[in-house]
Amino acid sequence: MLAGLVAGIGIAAGVALILGLFTRVAAFLLVGVAATAIVLTKLPVLLGTGFLTFGGVDAGFYGLWGFLYEWRLDFSMLVGSLFLLVAGPGARSLDERLGTRSVFDRLDRRASV
Repeated sequence: MLAGLVAGIGIAAGVALILGLFTRVAAFLLVGVAATAIVLTKLPVLLGTGFLTFGGVDAGFYGLWGFLYEWRLDFSMLVGSLFLLVAGPGARSLDERLGTRSVFDRLDRRASV
C-alpha cells in the first residue's frame, strides 16, 4: 500500500541530493526509508521466518549469509544518508549558493557561536 509513497520519497529525496537542495532533510528521509526496508524485508531473512507478516524468501537463503547478501544495498543507502545527514551540504550545493539552511544547519551555527 505504501510502495508509491516510498518510491516518491526515494525519487524526490534522490533528486534533492543530486541538486544539493535541502540536503539534510532529504538524507533524513532516506535514512528512514533504508532503516524501514532493513527491518521489514531483511530481518525475515536473518531470522529465517516471517517478521511482521513479511516473508516469502526462499528457505535455502535464510540465515546470516543470506541476510548479509540481501542487505548490502540498503546498508549502503543507510550509511551514505547518515553521512550526508551529519556532514550536510557541500560548498558547491544549491543549499550553499541559495543560502538556504535547514534546521540542522541552524542548530550547528548556534552551537558553534
